[in-house]
Amino acid sequence: MRFSKVLRVKGDDAMSKQTGLKDEDIYVIKRNSDTVYRLAFAQMKNKFDADDVYQEVFYRYIKKKPEFDSPEHEKAWFIRVTLNCAKTSLASFFNTRV
Repeated sequence: MRFSKVLRVKGDDAMSKQTGLKDEDIYVIKRNSDTVYRLAFAQMKNKFDADDVYQEVFYRYIKKKPEFDSPEHEKAWFIRVTLNCAKTSLASFFNTRV
């Protein structure tokens, strides 16, 4: 399930209590959620692999906590990380044909 769907159902207050994320982090995730998912789906060509890439991108965001200089820098970071995660996933052992 995509993060934005969870946020719409539960609301920001419930989500920050449940996940331990700051409101600012939730806002950044909500703002970039659709872009990351669409790009992941375009690269991976199926919903299940796109969901894995989507989850990995936001895991990296939460783990690294990057500081962004501008909204353009933020968007570029999410696009680059999404493409890198998709490339790594496509090159993994589980996606190779025997």
